[in-house]
Amino acid sequence: MNDTDQLAQLLRKRHESLSQLAWLSRRQMELIDSGDLGTLLKILAGKQQLLGDLNAIERGLDPFRNQHPDERHWSDPAAREQSARLAAESDLLLGEIFQLEQRSAGGLQQRRDEAAQRLHGLHAAHEARGAYLAQPDAVAYRQLDLSTEI
Repeated sequence: MNDTDQLAQLLRKRHESLSQLAWLSRRQMELIDSGDLGTLLKILAGKQQLLGDLNAIERGLDPFRNQHPDERHWSDPAAREQSARLAAESDLLLGEIFQLEQRSAGGLQQRRDEAAQRLHGLHAAHEARGAYLAQPDAVAYRQLDLSTEI
């Protein structure tokens, strides 16, 4: 396989991985909005695998980064055009993924803050109940005297 064939193959793999990552990031946003944390954890595990694959692809692309595109010898002009298109689309996908990740982080922070508020409210209610029950006359207030005196 010549250099440009290898480059084309790596660009295809990169585009495919970024497409999958973008889909998972969109799904992640939906799950954050719906509060489905169980499925969200599965999505995050899938993203982690894809990020590992993408890292390996990027390392494979490293030797091509310092080459000027016009200095590469392509056996097929269509392959060059397709590679250029995939590279441009990949850059757009990467931008979308970054935006989705920022929104996801904000959504997760909001969910965390909401959960902290609920926990704080539960803790305050528990403390109030404990204080009420700790009062010596609390038993008298909790019992209802139904006896009548005639």
